[in-house]
Amino acid sequence: LEQRVTLYTRYVRREIRQLEDGDLDRMLDAMAALWRVPQAQGEALYGPQYLSAANLLQAHLELAGQQDCDHMHDGMGFLPHHMALTLLFEQSMQAVDPSTALPYWDYSIDFQRFEDLDQPSSGFELTRTELFRAKFFGATDKDTLYIKDGRWKGLEVPTAAGLAAEGADVAGLPVNAWGQ
Repeated sequence: LEQRVTLYTRYVRREIRQLEDGDLDRMLDAMAALWRVPQAQGEALYGPQYLSAANLLQAHLELAGQQDCDHMHDGMGFLPHHMALTLLFEQSMQAVDPSTALPYWDYSIDFQRFEDLDQPSSGFELTRTELFRAKFFGATDKDTLYIKDGRWKGLEVPTAAGLAAEGADVAGLPVNAWGQ
C-alpha cells in the first residue's frame, strides 16, 4: 500500500541577530557560496535555481546603470525590482542550502544604541556594529577598505572584467572611478 504525503515548507524571516548560531552559519555559508562559486559551477553543483553574486550584480547593473533611465531606483520600480532581486538572491541561497532563509537587518536597533550612548548615528557608524565583525560579515580595514576577518576575508568585489570572464555582456554597463 503506497501512501503519498505532501510536505509544505515555511521559511521564517528573522532579524539576523536572532538567528541561532547553526542557522546563522548555514545562512552565511550559503550566502558566501554565491560569491565564491562561479555561475556554471554553481548550476552544476546546486541546480538551475543557482545565481552567482556576479550574475545578480549584473542584473542590478543592467536595470540601474542605463544612461537613459535608472530602472531600479527611479520612480515606481524601486520596491518591486529590489524585492525581485532579493527573492532571486534568497532562492539562490536555498539552492545551495534549502534550510536557509534570508534574514532582515533591523538597523533601527543600532541607531538606537548610538543614541543611547550619545554618539552620532550616521551611516558610517553602522560599521561599528556586531554585524561588521568576524562572526557576521567581517570588519573593514580603514586603510585598504578590504574585509579583514571572518568568512568574507579577502572577498574580491566583482569587476566588469570579472563579469565578462563569467560570460556576461558588460558592454555599456557603468564602471567605477577606476574603470572597472
